[in-house]
Amino acid sequence: MHYRKKFCVDPGSKVDLGKVDAGFKDEHETHQDALAEIEAHNQKLHDLQYLMYAEGRRSLLIVLQGRDAAGKDGTINHVLGAMNPQGCSVTGFKVPSKEEAAHDFLWRYHQHTPGKGQVAIFSGSATSPSRKSLPRRSNLYA
Repeated sequence: MHYRKKFCVDPGSKVDLGKVDAGFKDEHETHQDALAEIEAHNQKLHDLQYLMYAEGRRSLLIVLQGRDAAGKDGTINHVLGAMNPQGCSVTGFKVPSKEEAAHDFLWRYHQHTPGKGQVAIFSGSATSPSRKSLPRRSNLYA
């Protein structure tokens, strides 16, 4: 199956989660059945990370946003499990501290962006302040 076609959502389109099969398994009924494919994808992730590190020109930032217990930690474990941990970092973002709130809203993120050849994961909870509570664009650089 071509998962990208099945799960990709076009910009501006609406998603009806009631029509999404939460028990979707495709051709693999069990984890054991999918193990060979998982290992092949893990090896590809490992190889691509190594090439990105060796090239030293690009970085990768993965942003995970979801409610508590949405599976962000499990996703991080699966993705980073395939990579060299020396080239990866994970930063969790909760409610901003007083110091962070005293700066523009991107300040705390810039400190943790990945360097060349590095991978960074930003993990944010939906219980963190919503986008509605962020300052208006005109106030960002006041």
